[in-house]
Amino acid sequence: MRDGRAFNVGLNAAIHCVAVLLEGSWIHSRLGRAIAPWSVGVLLWAACASGPAAPAVVRQSASSGAAQASPPSPPAQQPRAVLGDHDCPIVFEGQSLQVAEVDTSVIWGCDLAIENALRVRQGLPTLAPRALLRETVEVALLSREATSRELNRHPDTLGRVRATLADALVRAAARAQTVPASESEIAAYLQTHVADLTRDERVHVRAIGVRTRAAALRIISRLRAGELFETLAQHESVLPGAVRDSGDLGLSPRAGTELIPLAVASAAFGLAEYAAIADAPVTIERTVMVGRGRRRRPRRELVFYVVQRLEHIGTEPPALEASRRRIMLRLLGDRYRVAVAAARTSLLEQARATEPPQLNVEALRLVRLRSASPRSNASETSNPSALNR
Repeated sequence: MRDGRAFNVGLNAAIHCVAVLLEGSWIHSRLGRAIAPWSVGVLLWAACASGPAAPAVVRQSASSGAAQASPPSPPAQQPRAVLGDHDCPIVFEGQSLQVAEVDTSVIWGCDLAIENALRVRQGLPTLAPRALLRETVEVALLSREATSRELNRHPDTLGRVRATLADALVRAAARAQTVPASESEIAAYLQTHVADLTRDERVHVRAIGVRTRAAALRIISRLRAGELFETLAQHESVLPGAVRDSGDLGLSPRAGTELIPLAVASAAFGLAEYAAIADAPVTIERTVMVGRGRRRRPRRELVFYVVQRLEHIGTEPPALEASRRRIMLRLLGDRYRVAVAAARTSLLEQARATEPPQLNVEALRLVRLRSASPRSNASETSNPSALNR
C-alpha cells in the first residue's frame, strides 16, 4: 500500500514538472527576445521545485458510496501562556520574551533570570544567556522523563517539593514586607560605618616572571634601555595570562591578592614613581603540576618577578554617591533577613489556627533514627524486631 502511494506521488510530481517545462517553452517562443532564456529557466525551476498542490483528502460516503473531497485539516495549535511584565519577581530587560518551548511548556526570559539568581545564591559563577537556556532546557527534558517514570510521586521528591513551596511562600511574604532604605537612613549608616566603607590604598602592578635570576636581570636591563614592557611580558614571561594581559596583574592592596604575592605587592609599593621598575627581581616559590596522566605530580619551583608599578591610589574615604549602592544593598539584606524570620513565624501561626496538625505520639515512639550506612539501615528495616530495640 505504501509503495503504491509513493509511486502515485512521484508520478504526479513528474507530470507536473513536464507540464511546467512545456508551458515555459511556449512562453519563451511567444515573448522571443523580450525575456532572457536564463530567467525563464529560473522561474520554471522554482515552479517545478515547489511541486504540485497538496491533494485534497478523498473520503468515501457510507450511504451513497460517492467519493467526497475535503481540504486537509490544519495542524492543531497548542495554547501558549502569557507572561506579563509584572509577573516576574526579578525585574530585568527581556523578561517577557519567549526564548524556548519544550512540549507545551514555554521558557521565558524570566526563567533564565531566576536560574541565574539561584546560581548566585549557591555561590556558583554566572553564565551567559545561551548557557543558561541550555541548562534550563536540559532540566525541562529530564523533568519530563522523570514525570513519565512517576518519580514525581516518590517520597523524596514530594519532600523536596514541600520544602521548596514553603521556602517560596516565606520569601514572597518577606519581599512584600521589605522596604528599601531612605536617603536619610543611608546617610546615617555612612556616618556610623566610615571605617568599614573606607577603601585601602592600592597600587597597579605589572610583572614579568622568569625561571632564573640572570634572565630577570637581563630583562631589567632591556627595560631600562627602552624596550616595551608589554612586548617582553608576552615573549619572556612564564606567568599565567602573560600573553593575554601583557603582564598586567591589576590593583593590589598592601596585603597582596590571590594573583599578586605579598612580596611582589610590597616591592610595588616601595616604588615612588609612575612606571618605575624594581632594581632587583623578587623571588617567589610556587607549586606547579608536571607530567601527564598518572605521572602528573606537583613540583615546587622558583619564579623571579620583574616588578613595575603604575598608578598609586591612596586611601579613599567613603563618599555618599560612591557608597550609596553598597549601603542600600547592605540595609536591604539586613531587613530581608529579619523579614524572613518574621514572615515564617506569622505564616505558621496562621496555618496552625486554620487547621491544627494532628500528631500521633504513640506512633512517633516507634520511630528510630540512626546514623548508619545504607547497608545497615536496610538490614534493620528488613528485621521487624528492629523497631522494638
